[in-house]
Amino acid sequence: MRSNRFRRPSPALVIALVALFFALGGTGYAVSRLPKNSVTSVQVKDYSLLKRDFKRGQLPRGARGAQGLQGDSGATGAKGDPGDPWTLNNGQFPSGKTLRGVFAPGGTAADAGTLAQESISFGFSLPTNPVAHYIPAGTAPPSQCPGTVNIPQAQPGHLCVYESVSSNVSAVCAVFNPVDNGCPGSAVRGFGVQIFSELAGEFWAQGSWAVTAP
Repeated sequence: MRSNRFRRPSPALVIALVALFFALGGTGYAVSRLPKNSVTSVQVKDYSLLKRDFKRGQLPRGARGAQGLQGDSGATGAKGDPGDPWTLNNGQFPSGKTLRGVFAPGGTAADAGTLAQESISFGFSLPTNPVAHYIPAGTAPPSQCPGTVNIPQAQPGHLCVYESVSSNVSAVCAVFNPVDNGCPGSAVRGFGVQIFSELAGEFWAQGSWAVTAP
């Protein structure tokens, strides 16, 4: 009768199995851990790599593309209203037009009665001498001068001189004609403002003016 006792594997069989195990395990390790720079163009398929597979600066810059089409022009803005044209007639300022300016004569007086004056040119010629009006600071202007020192106005044919402030002034002839020294008065090309000191020391006057051609 045969015996069924378990037989131990022989040492040769054990060594063979261990060698087989390491042989299989070594192959898997080699596949999962490739040495650096071991993959060459032989192992990589053409056109299989993407941009993210390369480091910054490794890929060459592409050629510059063609210039795009020019954009549409912007909308044209609305045209402004026409101005108020006028022309000189033989060098004369047009009728009804107004010129404006400022004045500020002054100085230092050695005594009372010292004169200071300032001449002002219109830049244009009026048909006739305008009627001059000097409006001291704080007084109501006449009807021919419907403006203020900040917005000087004058009726056609009139010159309105608005004083805003003065100091140590005694006006004897505020507005005069520089051409014939008429006082008071004004000329077709301009006028003068003169003041006299009330006492010794600094004295001055200043303000604005307007003249309207008749």
